[in-house]
Amino acid sequence: MNLNNVEKKFMEITFRDTETEKGKTISVLTPTKQMFDKLTNQSGDDVANINNLEKSYTQAAELMSRNKENETITAEWLEEQLDVEEITMFFDEFINFITQIKQSPN
Repeated sequence: MNLNNVEKKFMEITFRDTETEKGKTISVLTPTKQMFDKLTNQSGDDVANINNLEKSYTQAAELMSRNKENETITAEWLEEQLDVEEITMFFDEFINFITQIKQSPN
């Protein structure tokens, strides 16, 4: 088994266009075990909780930075790009993405 040849699954995210930048698209890879553990320790209620909002953007940036394009995504940039509803949608979709991979026979 050569891990260099494994075709990785990814979740594509396209951000909206702004006045200064065309909508960026990244292909987010599956999380590492450490990232997955952090993610599963944060419930959906935590994402919407105003006290944990900064933590949510930081965690989303970490997850999104693991992408095929090797693009670093910062929490500060995400705060400008995504509102609270969108960051919550990201976590919901990302959990679904991971669940599909875990349930896949390969």
